[in-house]
Amino acid sequence: MAHLGGEGRHGDHPGRLLTAIRAVSREAQANKILNYFGSRSQLILTGDFNALPTDALSKRFVSAGWADTGARYANQPTLGDARIDYVYTRGVTTTSGSVLSSTLSDHRPIVMRMTR
Repeated sequence: MAHLGGEGRHGDHPGRLLTAIRAVSREAQANKILNYFGSRSQLILTGDFNALPTDALSKRFVSAGWADTGARYANQPTLGDARIDYVYTRGVTTTSGSVLSSTLSDHRPIVMRMTR
């Protein structure tokens, strides 16, 4: 599971100004994740990416070959009115999914059904 943020805090949600340092930090974190997994497949990567689907960070994972399963199966807000939590897959087929209601966290959980 990933949480991409400036300093491990929960303060980079959409609507808040990201400083240049935090943006560089998030890019470095994304680089580490993408480099670590390389071109391997049959992978599931989940987490709070603190980025909207239209942000460069989200598009970067998709352009690197990761499927944004939420875009197809759970395209609903996961925090407030924004979708910033993701389930990315590579080499795994997602067949269904949804965003659940919950009061246990400020984020709503995502549930996906997948096959290899």
